[in-house]
Amino acid sequence: MGFVLDNVAPVHYRLTPKETNQRRPRAFKYYGYFASLTPESTGGWHRIDFLRDALRGDVIAWRFPTIERDENTGHVLFVAAPPAIDASGIYSIRVYDSAAEPHFDDTRGSGAGQFPTGVGSGVIKFIVDGAGRPIAFLFAPPASAEFTFLQIAIGRAGPL
Repeated sequence: MGFVLDNVAPVHYRLTPKETNQRRPRAFKYYGYFASLTPESTGGWHRIDFLRDALRGDVIAWRFPTIERDENTGHVLFVAAPPAIDASGIYSIRVYDSAAEPHFDDTRGSGAGQFPTGVGSGVIKFIVDGAGRPIAFLFAPPASAEFTFLQIAIGRAGPL
């Protein structure tokens, strides 16, 4: 995430807070920054409240409840395509990210020309609350797995 932002939108990348002992923002910093914004924020980034409004290029971040030094603090991804919603109200979003396991309909895997981990594109499923804010996700198959409920925020880069 940081590599891409630093190369295509370096000023926006620099706006994202980092811990003093880290060279790049960790997931909980992206989450905290996006959650602190409003939909009307100016100066580079603003928050997107409703999952249905997510667009290609938006950044979704979630954080784990416990933050530990030198440990994974959540996940950050780029939206690759606007969300789709099925008859049961579950949203599916194609994303670009780096992951240790493939998502649904993922470019990562064990087939010819695929790699099991790393940078790729796949679909993550989301549940939203009554207002339409994301509250849970299903990171990878099987579809019968339990959704993970964590704090989720969406950020959109805008004019500086």
